[in-house]
Amino acid sequence: MPIALLSTTGADVTSSIGMRIAVDGSAATHPDPDTLLVPGGDVYPRTPVTRDLTEATGNLAARAGRVASVCSGAFVLGATGLLDGRRATTHWKIAGELATRLPGRQGVESRGYS
Repeated sequence: MPIALLSTTGADVTSSIGMRIAVDGSAATHPDPDTLLVPGGDVYPRTPVTRDLTEATGNLAARAGRVASVCSGAFVLGATGLLDGRRATTHWKIAGELATRLPGRQGVESRGYS
């Protein structure tokens, strides 16, 4: 399956630095992904993950063969409950915040990579 960039609604998104990113469709209508890769960014260490993103990610994850995230994308996976009972890591500068947001979950590790 080719790589597809998706958003919660199918509308293009704007990055944290103001760059417009064209997407290929919505999370709800896209075919089942072989791999779901949730990107990181500077928004979710600072703010709660939105309900629409949590629901869209959970929907895609339920249909995906495997699920992973990059850096602070772990905040999105944590908000969906996908990290329950699992070890997780993120960038060392925000590992403490991830641990705070995932109380009672298995260890959040800071590996010291940047």
